Amino acid sequence: MLKYIFAALAAAILWAVVLVFQLPIWIAILATTLIIAGLIALIAVRQIKAAKAAGDIEKALSAQADAQAASARPDLQEEVQQMQAEFVKAIAALKSSKLARGKGGKEALSVLPWYMIIGPPGSGKSTALRNSGIKFPYLSSRGGGVKGVGGTRNCEWWLTNEAVLLDTAGRYTTEDDDRDEWFSFLDMLKRTRAKKPVNGLIVAVSVGDIIGIDEEETIQLAQRLRERVDELMERLKMIVPVYLMFTKCDLLAGFVDVFGDLSKTDRGQIWGFTTPVMDKGEDLGAVFKEKFDEMAEVVEQRSIQRMGEERHPETRERIYRFPQQFEGLRENIAVMVQTLFAENVYADTPVMRGVYFNSGTQEGSPIDRVMNAMADAFGIRQSLPTSNKPAVESRSYFLRDVFANVIFPDQDLAVQSTAEDRRQRQMQYAYAGGALFLALLILLFPTIAFFRNREMISDTRKLFLAQKDSQASTSTASIAVEDLRVLRDRLDELLKWKEEGPPTGMRFGMYRGDGLFEPLTKFYGAAVRRTFVEPVLAQDMKDLTTFAKRHEGEETTIPDEREYARYFSMLKLNLLLTGPRTESEPQLGDNERAWIVANLVSRWANRSGFAESADRQRILGEHLDLYVKLLAQDQSLAFTRNDKVINDTRAALGKLPFERLLLNQIVADVGREADLKLSNILGGTASNIKSKGIVRGAFTRKGWDKVVRDRLESPLQNADLWVLSRTTKDSTDAEIERIIKALTSLYFEQYIAEWQTFLGSIEVARPGTNAEVLAALEELTRGKPPPLARLFSSLSYNSKLPNKTATEELGDDLLKKLKDKINKGAPKDMKDGVNAGIKFATASEDTGEVVYTAPHVQAAFDSLVKFGVAPPPASPDAPPESVQLDLYQEQLVFIRDALRQFLENPSEGKALNSRLATARVQIQSLVNGQEDPNIRPVLGKLLMPPLEAATSLAGREAGTAINQSWCSEIVDAFKRNLANRYPFNRNGHDAALADVGEFYRPSSGTMWGYFDTSLKEDVRRAGDKFQFIKKLGGSPLQPVVLNFLKRSYDISTSLFSPNGAEPQMKFSISIRPSPQLSQITFSVDGKEVVYKNEPERWTQFTWPGDGKTSGAFLKVRSPKSSGPEELIREGEWGLFRLMEEGVAQIDKGSRVFTMTWKMPQTKSEVVIDFKPERTATPFFGTSPGPGTPVLQPFRAAGVAPPRTIGRGAGCSE
Repeated sequence: MLKYIFAALAAAILWAVVLVFQLPIWIAILATTLIIAGLIALIAVRQIKAAKAAGDIEKALSAQADAQAASARPDLQEEVQQMQAEFVKAIAALKSSKLARGKGGKEALSVLPWYMIIGPPGSGKSTALRNSGIKFPYLSSRGGGVKGVGGTRNCEWWLTNEAVLLDTAGRYTTEDDDRDEWFSFLDMLKRTRAKKPVNGLIVAVSVGDIIGIDEEETIQLAQRLRERVDELMERLKMIVPVYLMFTKCDLLAGFVDVFGDLSKTDRGQIWGFTTPVMDKGEDLGAVFKEKFDEMAEVVEQRSIQRMGEERHPETRERIYRFPQQFEGLRENIAVMVQTLFAENVYADTPVMRGVYFNSGTQEGSPIDRVMNAMADAFGIRQSLPTSNKPAVESRSYFLRDVFANVIFPDQDLAVQSTAEDRRQRQMQYAYAGGALFLALLILLFPTIAFFRNREMISDTRKLFLAQKDSQASTSTASIAVEDLRVLRDRLDELLKWKEEGPPTGMRFGMYRGDGLFEPLTKFYGAAVRRTFVEPVLAQDMKDLTTFAKRHEGEETTIPDEREYARYFSMLKLNLLLTGPRTESEPQLGDNERAWIVANLVSRWANRSGFAESADRQRILGEHLDLYVKLLAQDQSLAFTRNDKVINDTRAALGKLPFERLLLNQIVADVGREADLKLSNILGGTASNIKSKGIVRGAFTRKGWDKVVRDRLESPLQNADLWVLSRTTKDSTDAEIERIIKALTSLYFEQYIAEWQTFLGSIEVARPGTNAEVLAALEELTRGKPPPLARLFSSLSYNSKLPNKTATEELGDDLLKKLKDKINKGAPKDMKDGVNAGIKFATASEDTGEVVYTAPHVQAAFDSLVKFGVAPPPASPDAPPESVQLDLYQEQLVFIRDALRQFLENPSEGKALNSRLATARVQIQSLVNGQEDPNIRPVLGKLLMPPLEAATSLAGREAGTAINQSWCSEIVDAFKRNLANRYPFNRNGHDAALADVGEFYRPSSGTMWGYFDTSLKEDVRRAGDKFQFIKKLGGSPLQPVVLNFLKRSYDISTSLFSPNGAEPQMKFSISIRPSPQLSQITFSVDGKEVVYKNEPERWTQFTWPGDGKTSGAFLKVRSPKSSGPEELIREGEWGLFRLMEEGVAQIDKGSRVFTMTWKMPQTKSEVVIDFKPERTATPFFGTSPGPGTPVLQPFRAAGVAPPRTIGRGAGCSE
């Protein structure tokens, strides 16, 4: 209707405008005709679209039916074909009918409202439709709905003059069969009935399904129904009214008795309630309960009325209990309503339109819930229902008006979903906004253009005058760069508008910028030229003159690469900015302009006023960029060229080999932006891996792909040969080919050297503290991939250069030969060795020169790459192969974990040392096992430092720990019981022999017990000496411990006989005759021998002896003296004290030695020969010989335990 109103208003306005402004009448007539024609076209289009939509629905259903028939089993095809024929007949009947709206039946499937009925199996949906009283133009041969086909094969179609009712199968609610075809059917509906694919949804639930179930089962049933409702709404992008219909109410005992007296018309009325469309926040459960309570009151009133009318006692009893039966549904239905229509923040909520109760027919036995509940409560066994129930006429109750007065009139209630509605509104707003914006543009552009141009002219005049005054007073470039900024912005705009056209808002014949461009150009260009360009060129001219004179006439003085790059850049800048220009010189295009600007900015960047301000450098670049643009258009801004200096400089630079010139140019063209640093490879997560080296951008894969490869294919194309006034026009093909070949070989040779230098510069730090070592190991094992894996991956990527040049045709064969040559070995020096390995190249037939190619680069680093990078998997699903670097990373993880445990618990030192020893063997095997000996130093430099640092830390910590135990167990024990005591100190008190034995007892004594538990893993005995066991990082012990162990071993061997548990020494003595003496007595620990110058004999002694007294004495008698002369030494060490009073004489290699004592009173000498049972004795130790003092084992240097044996602090005083 609105379209007719708007059309009438538009026509009226047009007629008013024509009449008021006295315009030609044909304008109004034409406009009115167009409006009417538009309305007619709109109506026709809508009818055509409706007919097409109906046809599309019919075609889609037919296509699905054909697919169903084709896929059916042979024994079912006839049945399917019969259903298809019946369905087609029903559609034809509907198309041939007249609809209630007075429209043709051909559009029925499109214009009629559609309703779907869902519900659990056996809910009575079909019965309710059949007995609803609705007129169906066509029924199936069974008297019901037409069996659906295709996506609706599990549905029945009920075609009426008012609507199309689609009765879905009950299992659709509980099962997922044929979902794809069903969704395809729904998508077809959404496509062909875009505004309202479905007008409503009827949810049918049998009263029998909710009688006797608990709340949980009710919720589950409601949730299954809600899932189907949400599925339908989501698929169709609609919010549909839902009519909740409770069928088979006749299953409530007393239902027929209460309502059986109603007339047919009364039975068609609505028993239930219809609710208005509610706000989302309203509690539907509470609404239902309120309405249900009202219905219950009416039922109770009617029951009272019917009880008065009924005379049969049993019937009256059923009528009496019916309100209670009905009331018993209240809670379950309330739960169902609340669950079925619960709000969902993630999806639209269906609209509850009403709740209705009905009965389509009376089949099945009524359920007396009240009596059943009472029987259950009292534990009474329920009696079986009697079979003499009176027959009841089958009738329908409360169905007709639900469809006729509620559902069908609500056909316009369904709306699009919130998301779909929002999308369409946004599209409408966008269309409206676009139309409005377009209208404003059309009206406002000319006006805006005028005012903008006038404002531009005024602003430009002010800028020009202000800059003119500023230039007169400005003296420094740093100030000028800021002052010229505003004028440059304006001139840049004008130049851009001159080349590309002014902005649309300044056109429409209003633009006046071209008249301002020329005067501003001359002023601005002269200012920039004088301030920023002239000082640089003047200094360059001086430097070029000096350079040319230095190399003038001396063919042997060739500029080095750095010198060449500097003066080549100066020469190129001078040629680009001076004139007159020659034909061979390039025009000032984008590339040349960018180069000039970058060169000049870099020259000013280190000067005062610019070095500290990156923003000022950026502004300077913008000034210079515009100046070069102006110079390209106006040669009067160029400087005058000095041809002599130019020619002399060209001659000096031309001394460098041509291929070197070309390579330097390529490197310069790539620039430094592509330079590769270690931080670029590893990121910021590897602070312990450092390098000051840089791989220049031209020698990276990125530089190769973007610039170098193409330049090597045509190296003369962009080589800036014009700078040196060189040309290849007169060169033969052979000469050009030689140049290209030499350049290519030089590049790849330099590529290898660049990466060799870079790899050689990488250092892995060796941290000092515990925390630093652990942090370094965690850093080296963190990430996927870890830092070293990223390094090897980068090397792999950058060493593989896909090449297209002609020299690469020999690549595969050369690579194979190169590998063979490398495998044969190489010189020791790394760089020369790798070069020797990779310089297996083809020799030029003419010159014999080495030609490097891309495969040489890959071969030079192939061994390193294989160490750290797995080859591509054979298939996408195959796991990557393990490489040797993985084993190294695994060992680092083991060391890291062991070190962490050790730092948390120092008692884990042995576990750490064991892990370090294993890692040492594994990693050294990795490094030393490389077939290519040239990569071993590189790998050693990368792999060993973390292990060495951890080992050093472990040794330091182990040394501190062993020092503590050494001090407490050895040093303190020696100091407490033995130090400064005899026999260790001649003047000291005697040490208890038991203490000496306890300290030096082999295996179980203090000293050797400690050795077995704490030192044996680091020290081993070799004969009578001790040696450190070789370990990575060295031993945690100091060398002084070896001497102490040697001294302690001598003492233990001397004091204890093999397998002896206590100190013991057996020896024999023979006293020699003495003419001055008549009797000599020698006693040890109570055993004595008396010698009276008779024949010599050997007497055996044992020390310590078994006597009751301890000590030793020597007693002599002389005929000339009246009494004996005695030399007595008491105590357990008396024998040794007595021995120290004499003089020993030992022959080399002899076990027998002689002791001589001088007796002063008798002026005589006592000479006794000693023959120990073992060579090792406490007298002289394990190696007696001439000059060995008595008690050598106890007095030698190093007998006392050192105060520290490990790395770290020693014993406290």
